Amino acid sequence: MSSYKAGLADPLPAAVWLEDGRGGRVAFAAYPAPRPWLHLLISHGYGEHMGWYDHVARTLQAQGVSAYLFDHYHHGRSSGRPADVPDYAKLVDGLRLVLHQGVEPQRQPGAPLALLGHSNGGLVSVLSVAALPRGTFDALVLCSPFLGFPPGLQRTMLPLVHLLARVIPRYRLPVNGLPQLRTADRSIWPDYARDPLRFRGLSVRFVRAMMSALAQAWQAPTCQGLPLLLAFGDQDHVVDLPSALRWFERVESPDKALRPYPGLRHELFQEAQWRDVLQDVIGWLRTRLG
Repeated sequence: MSSYKAGLADPLPAAVWLEDGRGGRVAFAAYPAPRPWLHLLISHGYGEHMGWYDHVARTLQAQGVSAYLFDHYHHGRSSGRPADVPDYAKLVDGLRLVLHQGVEPQRQPGAPLALLGHSNGGLVSVLSVAALPRGTFDALVLCSPFLGFPPGLQRTMLPLVHLLARVIPRYRLPVNGLPQLRTADRSIWPDYARDPLRFRGLSVRFVRAMMSALAQAWQAPTCQGLPLLLAFGDQDHVVDLPSALRWFERVESPDKALRPYPGLRHELFQEAQWRDVLQDVIGWLRTRLG
């Protein structure tokens, strides 16, 4: 049983900087296992950063998985104005940079590589799997993925976004970041308030970029035929779960599975039951890739 604690790591994971050759850089951290049976890259969600996944990576490392964390562009310690992503191609480029400069140099020949994406990082993962060469990854895990706006938001905020994008694209829109929407574990709630790198709100053009990315993900739903696991809490009111489930139904894979967690909210790895969730993910991956 893991002794690591969920929440914000203190201190933050020691990062190395991956330079993109255009003046930008991505914060990256590796947790190598001595003789890994799997390499796993974790793509974090909107507003967060690698500091929220240190406990996950250390637990994976202890179970023979080499885990890799990074901060997306415009998040955490990576380059880019926080909360102001211009388009998702930049986020996919950042993930590609991490693969080439961070993961591949440490990957043992023949060892499988899986991608785990949470929330908005799930959307980035879907786009990355579609954009990168077939065979880059050996499995895809999506946790509470963002694959559609809630209907109420579509009726209220999105029409306003179309209007504002023409005149003030960098105007920051407020977003409800109440920690109780993210996890039922009250011990984690203070971490959200004390995290100086976690942004609240997002720019108008970030929302426009989300809309374009969602359209792209739905235009031809694909996971390149990879084994696919979709895990979610049935009390998640942050993302639109019906959208994620419809996408799951449409995507073609000979091996796909749903893992609902009764009573859990959006941040599966910040719940009191996070160890159980992670063991389910590890078990699913080991059955296919171990």
